[in-house]
Amino acid sequence: MGRQTDEKPEDPELRVIRNSWKPVPRPHPMLLFEARNDARVNSLELIDSAYLGAYLKQVAETDAPAFIDVALSPDPSKDNDPSVDDSPAPTTNGIPVSPVHSLTEEGFLFDDPPEVQDSRASLRVALLQSREPLTHRANLLLDSWMCQESKDSPFQLIDSDTLADVDHTHLTAAARTLHERALDQYPRSIEALADIATNIERLPPNTAAAIYFGLLA
Repeated sequence: MGRQTDEKPEDPELRVIRNSWKPVPRPHPMLLFEARNDARVNSLELIDSAYLGAYLKQVAETDAPAFIDVALSPDPSKDNDPSVDDSPAPTTNGIPVSPVHSLTEEGFLFDDPPEVQDSRASLRVALLQSREPLTHRANLLLDSWMCQESKDSPFQLIDSDTLADVDHTHLTAAARTLHERALDQYPRSIEALADIATNIERLPPNTAAAIYFGLLA
């Protein structure tokens, strides 16, 4: 005898709408830190009206019909927008394939290097290793930020090229040592610290988190 289930079959309308959705943006690490520190939350998800409308349509369609209709209605302002791509979503063997998403589409300066991780375990390791003497790569990174002869500001030296072979441990260790040198008033250290801290929200999430935790260490 087959087992009965209370799950609703997937709505064809939702399947069509979902093909046009953009990826849910990831919360910035500074927002995550404040949420955990001030509100004691364990996780934070950003959900816009379209995603919320789709969820309500599945679990409470009769309770909020007006909101669901508005949330899932297409934006009429995009009908004649040449920048909107109306071509069918790419598929592999009939299965929709998610498009490659770049963090630059969300306003960040570049994509996180693959070696820069932001899991709790990764950052814990980075914090522990930042107590040890700087590795050669972390020291090169710190020297570039504090170089008085450089024409670029320290923040301008943080990009996809300069971080090509850098991981989260390098960033956290360099940021921690920069903070310590600023406290000891090393030349250019205070200016470098202020420049990076002021612009940190423009960095991609994993990179920002690694530097941020180093500055707090």
